[in-house]
Amino acid sequence: MLVLLALAACVKGLGLLVGLATVYYPRTCTCLVLTCVIAPPILLVSAVAISRFRTELLSAALLLSGLLCVITISIWSFSGIWWPQAVRARLFPKGVQFPLGPVEGIAVDGDAFVYLALRNYSRIQKYSSEGEFVSGWFVSTWGGRFEIWAEGDGTIHAFGGGTSHEVFDANGTFIERRKTQSREDHHGASETAGGALEVDANGNVYQIEPSSWSAKVTKITPDGKKTTIIEEPFYDHLLRVPMSWWLMLIGLLMGALCGGLLTLKTSPFWKKWKLRIERREN
Repeated sequence: MLVLLALAACVKGLGLLVGLATVYYPRTCTCLVLTCVIAPPILLVSAVAISRFRTELLSAALLLSGLLCVITISIWSFSGIWWPQAVRARLFPKGVQFPLGPVEGIAVDGDAFVYLALRNYSRIQKYSSEGEFVSGWFVSTWGGRFEIWAEGDGTIHAFGGGTSHEVFDANGTFIERRKTQSREDHHGASETAGGALEVDANGNVYQIEPSSWSAKVTKITPDGKKTTIIEEPFYDHLLRVPMSWWLMLIGLLMGALCGGLLTLKTSPFWKKWKLRIERREN
C-alpha cells in the first residue's frame, strides 16, 4: 500500500513539473517530445542496418523512448491534477494561458468578453470578442459537468457538480458560493449539434466547435460572416490528451523493441549467431 501511495505521489509530482514546463515553455516541450518520437526509430534502424546492433545506439533509443513515456504519463497526470486553490493560483497566475483541450462551456458577458470552461484543468479562461487571451482562473469541480454562465450584474458563475456553485467577478475574483444551480436555469444557454453557443448584445453568435484534436470557438456576425477567433496552436496538440496517449503507446512499443534487442544481444543465442556470421564472412 505504501509503495502504491509513493508511486502515485511520484506521478503527481512529475505531472506538476511537466505541467509547469508545458504551460510556460510549450514550444520547447514540443521540440523535446518530437525528438523523443523521431529519434528512436532512426537510432534503431541505424543500429540494425548499419552498426550490427550497436549497444550504444539501442541504449540511446531505449532512453529516449522511456523519456517519452514519462513525459506523456506526466501530461496525462497533470491534465486531471487536483491541488488546493492557493497552490494552483500561486503556480499559475491569471495571466498564464492554458491549452484548450475539451471545452465544456461558454459564456459571454455584457461587454462581449468570452469565457470558456476548460474541463481538463478546472479552469475558466477569458478572451476578448476578437479571441485575444485576457486572463484565467481555477474553479472547484467535483466530477460533474463543468458549466458556466454570465449574469447581467457582471458576475460569472461556475458549476462543477456538488451542492453549490461559485460566483466570480469579471476579473476572476471569488465572491461567494451559492446554492446549487445549473446553467440550464439561466437565459442564453442552448445546445446545438455543433456544440454550445452564446449570443452577445450585438447579435454576434459565439459557438464551440468540437473536434477530435481540439475545440475551437467561432464567431458569426449578424450579417452571417463566420470567423474562428479562438483556436489552439499546433504545438499544444502534442502536450495534452488524447494525443499524449498515442505518443505514450509509441514510446512503449519502441522501448519494448529496443529493450528486446538489447536483451537478445546479451543472450547466448546472439553470440552463436554472431559467430556464424563471422565464419561465413571469413
